[in-house]
Amino acid sequence: MADTLIEVFEESVRAFADRTISEREGEEGKVLAFKYDEFARKSRGVAWQLSGLGVCPGDKVGVLSDNRPEWGIAFFGVLLAGAVVIPLDIRLKPAELANILSRSGARVCVAGAEAEETLAEARPSAPALEHIVSMDDAGFGPAREDSPEIPPPDPDAVAVIPFSSGTTGVPKGVMLSQRNLASNVQSVLDLCIYETGGNLLSILPLHHTFELTAGFLTPFAKGVKVFYLNVISPRAISAALAEREITVCLVVPALARLFHKNIFNQVEKQTGVRKFLFWVLFGVSRAGLRMGLRLGKVFFGAIRKRFGEGFRYFFSGGAALDPNVERDLRVLGLEVLQGYGLTETSPVTNVNPPGKNKIGTVGPPVPGVEVKLGPVEGAGPGEGEVLIHGPNVMLGYFENPEETAEVLVDGWFHTGDIGRLDGDGYLS
Repeated sequence: MADTLIEVFEESVRAFADRTISEREGEEGKVLAFKYDEFARKSRGVAWQLSGLGVCPGDKVGVLSDNRPEWGIAFFGVLLAGAVVIPLDIRLKPAELANILSRSGARVCVAGAEAEETLAEARPSAPALEHIVSMDDAGFGPAREDSPEIPPPDPDAVAVIPFSSGTTGVPKGVMLSQRNLASNVQSVLDLCIYETGGNLLSILPLHHTFELTAGFLTPFAKGVKVFYLNVISPRAISAALAEREITVCLVVPALARLFHKNIFNQVEKQTGVRKFLFWVLFGVSRAGLRMGLRLGKVFFGAIRKRFGEGFRYFFSGGAALDPNVERDLRVLGLEVLQGYGLTETSPVTNVNPPGKNKIGTVGPPVPGVEVKLGPVEGAGPGEGEVLIHGPNVMLGYFENPEETAEVLVDGWFHTGDIGRLDGDGYLS
C-alpha cells in the first residue's frame, strides 16, 4: 500500500501509462483527452515551473479553477515540487479568496482563465502571493520525464490544506498529510466500487475533499477515466451519463433528489396502460427488494438506459440522503451507496459496500478506520458522538493548536455529530 500521494502517482503512471485518465468537453463537441503518461509529463513540467519560481518544499501553492484535467495536473505538480496544495473554491468572492490566500501564506496560485478576474481583485489583499501560473497558457506544464530533485516526502508531512471560507472571520485550515490521503484512497479502493477501465463523471467541486479523494485520487489509482463537463447542468449531466459510458458518479443528496424528481415527473406525464404498468412493476420490484430480489434492472431498462448501459453506482456524501429517495431509486435498479466523512478525515470514514447496502445508514467503517460512539449531551438511547480513529485522521488545524486539542483526543477525532450503530456496525 502506498504511504504517500507521490507513490500513488508513480505507481499508477507505471501501471496505466497508455490508458486515458481524463477527458473534458471541448469546443464544438470535441473531447480533450489526457493519457497517464502525458498527464505525468505535464505534472512534472508544472513542478519544474514552480521550482523555477522559487517554490521550495513546504511552501503553499493555491489551485483555483473549474473541474478539468489541468486541475489534477496542477495538483500533482505542486506535490512533485514538494509544496503543499491549497485547493480553492472557484465560487469564492475576492475578499474571501484574499483571506484564504493571506491566511495560508500561498506564494503562488495556479489558476484557470475562469478565475483570473476574481484572482486579480483578490491579489492586492494577499501580499504573500508573488506569482500566478495560468493553466490556459500555452507553456503550462512543459513535458518533462523527470521531477525536481527533492527529498522523498515524509508520509506524515502536510500535503493538502483545505480551508473554510469567510470574508472577515478566520478561515479554518485542515492539515491533511500524504499518509492521510493515500490511506483513504486505499480504503475506498478496498470497497470495490471502482473497476479498472470504468468511467467516472466528475460534477462535485474538486476543492471539496470528497471529490478530491473519491472522484480524482481514487480513480487515478485504479485506472478509471474521469470525464469533466464544461457546464454543470441537469441536461449536461444526463447527457454525459447516457453517452459517456459512465459507471460511477459522486453526488450530494440534492442531486439524487433531482434525478428522482425528474424520473417521477416523467412517469406522471404518462397516461393509460403505460402509467398503470409502471406502477404495477414498481410495486412488484419494491416487494422483491424485501426478499432480496433486485428486479429493477429487468423491469426498468428504459429508465436505466438514460443513465447508460454500464452504469453501476451513485456514491453519495456531504449530507443525509432521504431514505425514500434511495429506496425508490433502488426499486428502479439504480444503486446509491451512501457514505459519511469529514474534511478532517480525508474524508471517507463510512460507506455502504456494494451488495450489502442498508438504506437509511451510511454503512460500516471503511477498511483501516475505526468508528465508535462517545457520550454527549443531548443524545438519545443508543446514541452518542461519532468518534473516528485511523490513518486518515488529520494532523490538526493550521496554526490553531487550541482547537486541534479540542477535537483530537488520544488519537480519536471528535466529529460533533450524533450517531447510532446497529449490530452490524452500520452507522446512522
